[in-house]
Amino acid sequence: MSGRLQDDPSKVVARGAEPLLTATLPFEMHGSANTANNSGTPNVVFADGLRPMGDDSFMVIFGAADTDVGAALIQVTILT
Repeated sequence: MSGRLQDDPSKVVARGAEPLLTATLPFEMHGSANTANNSGTPNVVFADGLRPMGDDSFMVIFGAADTDVGAALIQVTILT
């Protein structure tokens, strides 16, 4: 291991001022009506995977309200 920060995924190397994802769509805010007892966790989204797409954009696979899965394309700007 070379000791570089990017070699250790347990180390936070940057943090944005705003979240990358927020619950805004009905299935993210209320969960799916098709689940037993509609037992989702409202207003929760959480990233499960991230794939670089080039040009500082990423495909994020995420869970929503503990009942659904979604995908979002995000664009990031790195400030120096």
